[in-house]
Amino acid sequence: EFDIANVPEQKMVVFVEATEGGTVTGAAEVKKGTSVTVAAAANAGYRFDGWYDSIGTKVSESAEYIFDVQKNTALVAKFALANMGPNGVGAELVGYTLSLEGNIGVNFYLQLSEEVLADTGAYMNFTLNGKALPKVYVKDAETANVNDTDCYAFKCSVPVKDMDTEITAQIVLSGGSKGPEHSYTIEKYAEYIRDNKEDYSDKAIALVETMSDFGDFASAYFAEETVEEVPEEMLAVTAETLKDYQATLPVDNDDIYYGSSLLLKSETILRHYFTEAVEVAEEGYRVAKKGNLYYIESEGIPAHLLGENIKITVKTTAGDMEITYSPLSYAYIALSREDVDDNLTSLMRAMFLYYQAAQAYLE
Repeated sequence: EFDIANVPEQKMVVFVEATEGGTVTGAAEVKKGTSVTVAAAANAGYRFDGWYDSIGTKVSESAEYIFDVQKNTALVAKFALANMGPNGVGAELVGYTLSLEGNIGVNFYLQLSEEVLADTGAYMNFTLNGKALPKVYVKDAETANVNDTDCYAFKCSVPVKDMDTEITAQIVLSGGSKGPEHSYTIEKYAEYIRDNKEDYSDKAIALVETMSDFGDFASAYFAEETVEEVPEEMLAVTAETLKDYQATLPVDNDDIYYGSSLLLKSETILRHYFTEAVEVAEEGYRVAKKGNLYYIESEGIPAHLLGENIKITVKTTAGDMEITYSPLSYAYIALSREDVDDNLTSLMRAMFLYYQAAQAYLE
């Protein structure tokens, strides 16, 4: 005889899990028909997207979802980065820092969605004045931790004269979808450091101040504008101050050695020009042609090495010639000559003070 009173009650299982970016509660084993509440909470930098069932259908947009259990139920709480681009590309900005390692640039720190990280062709697109800068692929980005948040660092270096110019950063997927745009200027961060001096060392503050002055005078020089007020500490820099940085140049081959120049980008580039095709004995130098002249280029000289001599042996039709030169050799020549305009002398003085501050900061 069958006794219905002894039939065990049927229990239903409610299983809940969360994607990256949040936590869930509410897993239970209950009688059929029981009302159950499941709840989802997004982590910092994320937002709740919805509750989804086992076949991927969204069943609720409410973080707190209440329903009557009629069968075994599996629910997934999905989260997305709070800052999504127009095409749903997840790239949440965590913060910025100023590069203080001898070149001029800003580090952008972002949290990235799983979709972005899985895309081997995804990259950070930097623009300055509407022009594209070298892209940084997501797969090459360094991991970092900012304010206890794991993220990815993307560094953007800019020419000295463009420190006040807005840098735009945007994640782009291989299919063309784009994340939100983020923008910043180096000068804004310099202002932040100046306004919060108690949080930074005296050496860091000095480096930021001299870097900012260097940028101001570089901008004025290339715009052919005059900075009316030159700081006293800059005026104190003379050719006598820089006499130890004099270059060793060819004497007997003036018809072949044409001269030298500086290119002021995020790091400094030193060029030597020649009237004929030449070769360099040392490795790591490239020879190129511009107009009727050939030149040798020393690239990527950081601020703290602006005074370090670079010695090269140049092979010419007249024999080998040795050149010993640093960017401050160029500054010495500029300050020694009376026919150099004030904007260039001010720029060279600012470069020297930046060099000194960078050396002190990194020592």
